[in-house]
Parts: sequence; structure tokens; C-alpha cells
Amino acid sequence: MLLLLLGSVGFNVYQWRNHTTTVIQYNSEVDSLINVRIEVERELVSTTLELDKYRGIAGNLDSLLTDANDKISVQEKKIRSLLAKEKDVNKLNKSLKEEIAQLKELKDTYLEKIDALMTENAALKTLNADLNNTVTNLNEQKK
Repeated sequence: MLLLLLGSVGFNVYQWRNHTTTVIQYNSEVDSLINVRIEVERELVSTTLELDKYRGIAGNLDSLLTDANDKISVQEKKIRSLLAKEKDVNKLNKSLKEEIAQLKELKDTYLEKIDALMTENAALKTLNADLNNTVTNLNEQKK
């Protein structure tokens, strides 16, 4: 009888330690997932805000920004769908990290396009000013 009692106590101690380890691992996975979710949200907001600061400068730039915002919205819906459907924490974590990488790539691509348009716009403004000066000079010479 004493042997059974000692065996039962030993088994209970083993289960308690195993359960504690499982709880710690679960808490760690939840913390990691929360951090990735926060990073995804931060990247979505950052990308939108960074691109929107160029709105209103030129018509072709606005259409580019509208296209970028549409793609960001699609990405956001995809992320929300992943959060709702995926139950495996490891797969969800991996998928969210991939989405973050895609968002950063999208942002960088559009920032490069914006930079090219801004450079082209500045060159065209300079050319326009030069042509206006030429026209003004020609008009003065004509008079």
C-alpha cells in the first residue's frame, strides 16, 4: 500500500512539472505571436502613412499612391483572414512574418517609384522654367 502511495505521489510530481513546462512553452508562443501581430499592425500603418505623405504633389503620383493603398488593403485583408483562420501558432507566426516581409518590399518598391517620379518632376520643372525664360526672352526680342 505504501509503495502504491509513493508511486502515486511520484507520478503526480512528474505530471505537475510536465504541465508547468507546457504552460511556459504556451506562454512563450503566445508572447511571440502577439509581438508579430503588433509588428504587422505597425508595418501596415507605417506603410500607409509613409506613402500618403506624398499625396497631392502631382496627379500621376496620386494615382500611384491609390494603387499602393489598394494593394496594402488587399494585404491587410489577407492578414486578417490568416489571423482568423490559422490555428497552428507556428504556421501563423511564419505566415505573419512573410506578410511583414511582403509589406516592406511593397513599401520599398513604391518609395522607389515615388523617388523616380519626384526626380522626373523636378527635372521637368527645371526644363519648364528654362523654356519659359526662353519664350520670355524671345518675346522681348520680338518687341
